[in-house]
Amino acid sequence: LKGLHKPIMGALNHQPFFTLTSKRAEAFGWLTGFLTVALLIAVPPQFLPNDTLLWLWIIGLTALTINFGLSFTQGELSAAPSVSLLAYLLLDDQQLWGNVLWAVAIGTVLGILMRESPRYLLKSWRLISFKLAGAMLRTIGQLILSLAIGRWFYHQLDGQIPLKELRFETIMPILGFIGVELAVYLALTIVYIRSRYKTRPLPQELLLNWDSLIGVLILPMPLAIISAISYHTISTIGFLISSFAMLITIMSIYGLSRSQYRYEQQVRDLSTLANISNAIRGSLNLDTLLEALYLQVSSLLKVDNFTIALYDPLRLSIVFPIHRRNGQPMKISPVPYIDDTIGDKTARHVGNFIIENAVKYRIIPPDLPQRAWIGVPILTSQQRMGAMFVIGDPRREFTHQETQLLATIAAQSGFAIDNGQLYAQARHRVQQLRILTNVSTQLNSTLDPDMVLKLAVRFGVEVMQADGAAIYVWQNGRRDRLQLVASHQMSDNFVHEAPLPLLTEHEDIFNQQAPLVVADIENDVRAERLQAILLKENKLSFIEVLLRHADELLGIFVIYYRSAHIHLDEDIEVLLTFANQVALALSNARSYRAKEAALARRVEQLMLLETLGQELFSARIQLREIYDLVLQRAANGTKAQIAVLALRIADSNLPYPAATYGDIPAEVSPKALIMGATMHVLRTGETVLISDTQQDQRYPTISSSTRSILSVPILQGMKVTGAITLESDTPQAFGNEDMIFLIQVGAQIRIASDNLTLIESIESNRDRLQTILDSMTEGIILLNKQGNVRLVNPRIQSLLGIEPQTLHNHALVRYLDQNPSSDISQRLGFTNSDELRSKLAELRENKWLPEGESGGIFMISTDNSNRPRFINRRDVAVYAQDGRIIGWLMVFEDVTEERELQQNRQDLSNMIVHDLRGPLTAIKASLALINAVAEGKSKPVIEQTIDTASRAVNKMLNLINSLLDISKMENGTMSLECEPKQMYGIAQSVIDSLKALADEMEVHLINQVPEDLPLLDIDADKIERVLFNLIDNAIKFTPSEGQVSVRVVPQPIVGKDGRSFLTVQVVDTGPGIPDEYKEKLFERYVQIEGRTGRRKGTGLGLTFCALAVEAHA
Repeated sequence: LKGLHKPIMGALNHQPFFTLTSKRAEAFGWLTGFLTVALLIAVPPQFLPNDTLLWLWIIGLTALTINFGLSFTQGELSAAPSVSLLAYLLLDDQQLWGNVLWAVAIGTVLGILMRESPRYLLKSWRLISFKLAGAMLRTIGQLILSLAIGRWFYHQLDGQIPLKELRFETIMPILGFIGVELAVYLALTIVYIRSRYKTRPLPQELLLNWDSLIGVLILPMPLAIISAISYHTISTIGFLISSFAMLITIMSIYGLSRSQYRYEQQVRDLSTLANISNAIRGSLNLDTLLEALYLQVSSLLKVDNFTIALYDPLRLSIVFPIHRRNGQPMKISPVPYIDDTIGDKTARHVGNFIIENAVKYRIIPPDLPQRAWIGVPILTSQQRMGAMFVIGDPRREFTHQETQLLATIAAQSGFAIDNGQLYAQARHRVQQLRILTNVSTQLNSTLDPDMVLKLAVRFGVEVMQADGAAIYVWQNGRRDRLQLVASHQMSDNFVHEAPLPLLTEHEDIFNQQAPLVVADIENDVRAERLQAILLKENKLSFIEVLLRHADELLGIFVIYYRSAHIHLDEDIEVLLTFANQVALALSNARSYRAKEAALARRVEQLMLLETLGQELFSARIQLREIYDLVLQRAANGTKAQIAVLALRIADSNLPYPAATYGDIPAEVSPKALIMGATMHVLRTGETVLISDTQQDQRYPTISSSTRSILSVPILQGMKVTGAITLESDTPQAFGNEDMIFLIQVGAQIRIASDNLTLIESIESNRDRLQTILDSMTEGIILLNKQGNVRLVNPRIQSLLGIEPQTLHNHALVRYLDQNPSSDISQRLGFTNSDELRSKLAELRENKWLPEGESGGIFMISTDNSNRPRFINRRDVAVYAQDGRIIGWLMVFEDVTEERELQQNRQDLSNMIVHDLRGPLTAIKASLALINAVAEGKSKPVIEQTIDTASRAVNKMLNLINSLLDISKMENGTMSLECEPKQMYGIAQSVIDSLKALADEMEVHLINQVPEDLPLLDIDADKIERVLFNLIDNAIKFTPSEGQVSVRVVPQPIVGKDGRSFLTVQVVDTGPGIPDEYKEKLFERYVQIEGRTGRRKGTGLGLTFCALAVEAHA
């Protein structure tokens, strides 16, 4: 059994054995009772006189065992089946088994009377008869039906009657008898208990108390069998002894079972109390605490109806924080506590008072018997008190022990409830502060006084947990005009009648600081005047507090409650804080509304100014139209009836009326229009503002009905160029805002006039610029930073063959996307469209740097002839004032004629060079021949002469060769004859050839080139001429006693083919080359200005050097 205990319990917890409702179980119990009665009638007894004592003994044993039932089954499960078995086995004949049925039935009746009578001593006889009859019928049914079914099974197994000995063939029928009888008895007992008591399922109780169950039902069975055998085989004394042994065994088991049950019940009660103690100590949240308390009490007392009632001293009422019916939460409205002696009562009395009125407060159903519910007082403190209730089934009767247990729980939970209520109050304070913070934000977020008042009454109810609110405000600052302006949760009748607050009766209300508090209008004489209307509103308590900001008294704020209410100092402080926030927000909103009215007219004027500006500058209008439009808008913005615009003539400086508006009398002359205030403004530049012409008559008016005048100057710098004058029939029609508006209108007139003059000037300049562009020989295209073409002159068509309309006001990128086959990129001098797109992207991204950049010369054909044209494009950046590039100007120039002229000049130069080179070579050969054949005394003179002539011829040949080589290298037709050579030998050869010249110039030539340098892959002739030109140029500019050195420095640079390079340096002690000439000197015919050296050069040597070195690279 121990091993099977856990799995059996698990199965029971998942799927209970029995699902019979209590009503169905009760009906089944009555049915078994009536079946038993029918069986008793069908089988009458046949008592013999000599068996009287025997059956009396059976009746007595049955009655006694009925009263020794197991406690955990409420006494319903007993050892009576053992007595039934004994009675049946005592029979000598099966025909007499009706004696057994009746003996057991009579014993059961006596046992029931003995067990149930004490419970009904004080009850009515009808209740006693009904309850006892039901108990008797059901118990007789359990025993008789189980006995009858067990006897039938025993008979089917061929059981012996009478039983005189135990043999194998008699044991099995007896065991079958016992098994069937106990099974039927247990089943009927469970059904009966289910119909009478709402406890946890009885099968679980049976398994939990299996030891007691075996002791009561099974242990007496062997003694019953032994007693029956003793009766038939031994003697009556043996029977009595064994019967007494069985009775003593039953009583002993009963005693042990009862002790064990009481012990287990105490353990469960203590465990539950400990759980309750832990639950109420583990939480300060009142709702959580009460829910845990309900769950523990419900589990302990097996009830689903639970209520706690507490006294609320603030509201003078009884509240019900938890009220459960059938396990479901229900709500009971608070009820007033009307005990007049509350001040003289103790805290415990309040709990008793609630218990006494439990039916009145609808805690207890009115028809519920007293025994079926328990109410115990909760003693917490002198301020927190109440009662706890549990309600059972109408048929249930709570024991004194359960009442004491609930009282213990109430005593334990009292202080926990007190702490929970204190914690709830603390949370309420925090919530109030949080709401106050939110309210402050909400109130200050609006500048509408009406919205502030609506928010104030709504938030006031929320902050104070009240049932209504109202705000009274003094109108226009008058203390005799207090008016209700906002209310919340108040009826329309209250709003219409609106009784004045009690604070208005205070003699010195301005110095009143403390709020007026009425806890109960029915018990406060101050509230007699308000009592009738507040009772209609179901309001029994209220607080009045002044709305004050700085020294300004704004109104009165009133909070209402449905029930009498004790107001704590903390609540009053919160209300005062809230009232201050409301007063501040209301004061700010009122100030804003006052300024809003003043600004509304100003806003209208500004809108008129904006409209006027759009009308003046969005279209081309004449000056006369400008003047009329401005005067109309000025009169509309100030509500003036007459308006005059006076201006000075530019040449004579005399004023004249440029425009008028309104109904000007016909008799008023133009001169009269500019007299009075207008003339004063024109002369002094001072503004004139007259609020009432009847009180200030300094200036004549245009209309006799005029009451207000406003005149302001129109300024051009510090000069008064005109005036605007307004007249109105209304006194005080104009103010400072109107003066500012009129000054701005005057500025609009000046700006519009200046703009019109400027536009005319710009148009004139534009026309002149267009004429210049149209007459230019260059083509011009101007693009903005986004790549949009803003300007194209007609010359573009003749130069590039592009229609100007094709590009003007178009984005080049979009044009290229829409016309992918167009050759416009090539016509603009770009290789392809990608190059043009790249330039436009650099322009947009501020990456274009046009300094030193030129589009270059490109060839294009624009007509049907085969003759190409050469166009030079120059790219010029357009800069803003801050230095940013904001555009790209492309200038196209036709350089075809210049290109042809340059080519002709080049061809002529090449022809002359070729024609001179042959004669000079012949002269050089002739001089060499003369020098070889010369003899005699004249030989030195001849050698000197020939040497001078040879140098001249070499110089001319070098010049001619340089010209030819330069031309070839520029045309790309020059080929190098490279071979391995030593740099040292080339440098020494040049130094030897120039040594005579250097000696003549007193310049020392030094060869610092290492002899062991690797061979160089060079054209030796051209590199020798490069060194010759460099050294010759150095000798030319080196002073006497100076020196020229030739050096070679290896470079770490390695070419793509793996070759290394050398840097050849010609270093002299001359003045050097200025920085600005270091790049220009390599161009043709360029020489340093102001520096000729000791010999005149041609300007071609360095050009040849640069081209020769570049050809090697």
